[in-house]
Amino acid sequence: MLKPHKHHKKQEDKQKKTKLILAIIISLLMVLSVVTIVLDGGSFGAETTDYKGNTVSQSNLGYEIKTKEGQKIVFTNFPGIADSINTSFDKFYGAVITFNPNEDVNYMKFYETARFAIWRNLNLLNIPIGFAITENTTTNESAYATLPIMDCNYENLTIVYLTISNTTSVIQKNNCIIVSGRDGGDLLLAKDALVYKYIFG
Repeated sequence: MLKPHKHHKKQEDKQKKTKLILAIIISLLMVLSVVTIVLDGGSFGAETTDYKGNTVSQSNLGYEIKTKEGQKIVFTNFPGIADSINTSFDKFYGAVITFNPNEDVNYMKFYETARFAIWRNLNLLNIPIGFAITENTTTNESAYATLPIMDCNYENLTIVYLTISNTTSVIQKNNCIIVSGRDGGDLLLAKDALVYKYIFG
């Protein structure tokens, strides 16, 4: 029986070694790419350099705009969509976000997302934001039970009232800014409109 030629065997070993090295290099590049994305705040995809003079980038959090000071303002929707919402309110330098904790339980996740997004973005600008509810919860086990009771009748303080209604808008009545949406998705759109208008005018 013929034995494999030593030269042929060496060539096979060399090819296997080369493939192994290439596999290791590709794996390292993939790991480095993931680390870069994480350190960069999850940014990916293309950027548009001009929406009203602002650079918008897409990330795993949504859409980001960098302020002149370098803070990343995060939107659920593309800012151009939010900018089209009917929005009218005075500039405020501190506010309390409130909502009805006894509404449909399916809305709670949207209220949570909206209030923490407003808090996060305005907190970057050193705007103090507090949380409240409009009425006592119907169960003592509610996570909202310890929050203060504040609604649009509360005076001497700006109230941001999140609600589901028949319109999607951000409208001010006296000291109360009503952020409303026809459903949960529209509420997040109105939330974006509030943040965009406040920061970028």
